[in-house]
Amino acid sequence: MGAQVFDWDHALEECRGCVCFQVKRGMRALVSAYDDALRPSGLRSTQFSMLGVIRAFGPLTSKKLGELMVIDKTTLARSVALLSREGLIRAEEGRDR
Repeated sequence: MGAQVFDWDHALEECRGCVCFQVKRGMRALVSAYDDALRPSGLRSTQFSMLGVIRAFGPLTSKKLGELMVIDKTTLARSVALLSREGLIRAEEGRDR
């Protein structure tokens, strides 16, 4: 009995019927387009969105910002540090750290 060959075409066809796959695929294409357009500014789409959220809501805790953006703590910390270093936001320690 020989090795079974994976059928990539069949697998892709199966994925095309999956809404989650299609939404994620579309989201990646959209994010890529925004990242390309923002490249001259040095910002990524996530950082640009973060600036918009901060502008709309005003001062926020890191926890609340992460919840609103639906991003993990590591990505949040990196983006906040970069935006702060670039002088685009001011990160301050609150009473609750």
